[in-house]
Amino acid sequence: MLKTLSFRIQGTRPLIMHNGLLADPSNKYSRAIKEISGKRGKTEADYEEMARLEFLGGLYMHNGGPCIPGDVLEGALIGKGGAARKQKRGKQAATGLYCMDNYPLEYDGPKAPDELWAAETFRYAKLVRVGQSRVVRTRPIFTDWAATVVVTYNPDFVDADDVRLWMDIAGSEVGLMDWRPKFGLFSVKEL
Repeated sequence: MLKTLSFRIQGTRPLIMHNGLLADPSNKYSRAIKEISGKRGKTEADYEEMARLEFLGGLYMHNGGPCIPGDVLEGALIGKGGAARKQKRGKQAATGLYCMDNYPLEYDGPKAPDELWAAETFRYAKLVRVGQSRVVRTRPIFTDWAATVVVTYNPDFVDADDVRLWMDIAGSEVGLMDWRPKFGLFSVKEL
């Protein structure tokens, strides 16, 4: 019989989103970015549009607002470098721990993607190395954020104390989303 634990997570460092679907060449944002990036002699407006598309494509959205997808939280708990693996319990956790929902991100500000872009405080631009070149990448950033999350577990493989410990490790050492653990760390309170 599966059991659940609910937690309130509060960001202790800013959260930077980068939706992995941007790597899908059929993604509408990826296609639009490729169309512009392939142009020779790009204008300032082209660079601004590529940044906007990267930002919009980088958001994780659910029910009209940014969210923390369950698989992102699950990755912090059991993925490569995840909390359970740090405890040498990755296989048990992968068998008996699930994060099945999308958790609404709580923050002060607009929810609609275009409004987030317009409110420039939600933009994070950084120079990164791609091959031999350096390019600017633009990501959504949330400096003061929180969420209520639910972790489902199978007590035949992991117990509630394991889940609590792994949530604490994920929050203090692993983090969520992009450029972690410098970003995306959080405190945990069980509800």
